[in-house]
Amino acid sequence: APPPIAPTVTLSASPISFNNGIGGNSTLTWISTGATSCSDITSQPIKTPISTGGAKNGSALASVTETTIYSMTCTDSVSGLSSIPGVTTVQVTSPTLSITDFRASPSHVAKNGTSYLSWSSSGFNSCTVQDAKNNSVTVPSPSTSSSGTQTPVTVTQAMTYTLDCVTSDNIHQTATASVTLVPSVIEI
Repeated sequence: APPPIAPTVTLSASPISFNNGIGGNSTLTWISTGATSCSDITSQPIKTPISTGGAKNGSALASVTETTIYSMTCTDSVSGLSSIPGVTTVQVTSPTLSITDFRASPSHVAKNGTSYLSWSSSGFNSCTVQDAKNNSVTVPSPSTSSSGTQTPVTVTQAMTYTLDCVTSDNIHQTATASVTLVPSVIEI
């Protein structure tokens, strides 16, 4: 008789990555051939194993908070042979955060003139602007990414504005832009 053939198992994950720095839920799915039962799903770093109930095929939800390698094997009770482990990795990465080109245009304005604040950003949930006196400047809604463009401010004195952008997990980045006053013409 031909020698018994070891069972096989394929383990996959959906989604396989989270680019939010905090993770989320991923569905692990396994499909085996030639097996009578499958082990629970183990992980690196080690967490509580995910129960498969011994099912030869199925899916289970994994709560992923960091990049994790999941693994399982399936066994044929008749031959006593086990499969090569089925392995899948779920990645958790942090988004690239950036603020670029926060500026006031024009940057030299006559008293009571208007300057426009603009910026471009990525990876943030929202952005706010305050002047040097900690007064909030109204920005277009939703004030995310590059939508803070062309926000008008009335300039009554030289002023530095601070842009504060924040992520969903409360990581802040700031940038500043300044406006100076052009001297008024003195009437004689």
